[in-house]
Amino acid sequence: MKHQAVKYGNADVVAFHEEPRPELDEVMQRPDVPVCVPVHVDGPVTTHELPSRFGTVFVVTATTTPQQILGADRQRKKATLISTDNPFLISITRSINGSQTAAIWPINVPYYATHCDAITVATSTSTATISVITENWAD
Repeated sequence: MKHQAVKYGNADVVAFHEEPRPELDEVMQRPDVPVCVPVHVDGPVTTHELPSRFGTVFVVTATTTPQQILGADRQRKKATLISTDNPFLISITRSINGSQTAAIWPINVPYYATHCDAITVATSTSTATISVITENWAD
């Protein structure tokens, strides 16, 4: 900022002159339309899986009434479900109609969901205690 001394009555006052403030795009000098760069890969490409950030841990009691336990989440990398007392039904639809729209999952076998759809659980009889562990993608 530039400044200049100005007389105001008997006192000297410093007046500031503000410089113009250009928009960010003008300062960065970015083109309005991004430039597409064609890439051709010859041979194998090394890839690395991104690490996951810890998500949530909770226990749900599944009954014969279907209940959505996880909503659709694009940040979810993996969800692990396991029941140690009874088998349970698992589905990606909100309504479970027996084995037509759900899979029967046995006890003591972890179910790994590596998709980001909603997950609904129920039981065919009785109840099942299901432990749920989710992992989210790192930023």
